[in-house]
Amino acid sequence: MAPVDYLTDVSLPVATYERTHRCAVCGRTSSDREEVESELPPVTLCPGHSAQYRSDWLMLGWCNGHYAEALKRCPVHNCVVEPL
Repeated sequence: MAPVDYLTDVSLPVATYERTHRCAVCGRTSSDREEVESELPPVTLCPGHSAQYRSDWLMLGWCNGHYAEALKRCPVHNCVVEPL
């Protein structure tokens, strides 16, 4: 299944826009947004991964247009994700 770009997919009804963000690590629906770096968009994380990110237990990376957990294999592109 191809990943869905929830920010630009015009097939989603406007009313469901806020509910369709998915955690960049586990894919769970979430509304928690974290600011990462000024040149990158905010990342969506579930409450558990958001807490891990804020306490430095989770490293994020950028992989070809999306966030993923750093130093692990990207499930979409099958490559190791470099940390930010």
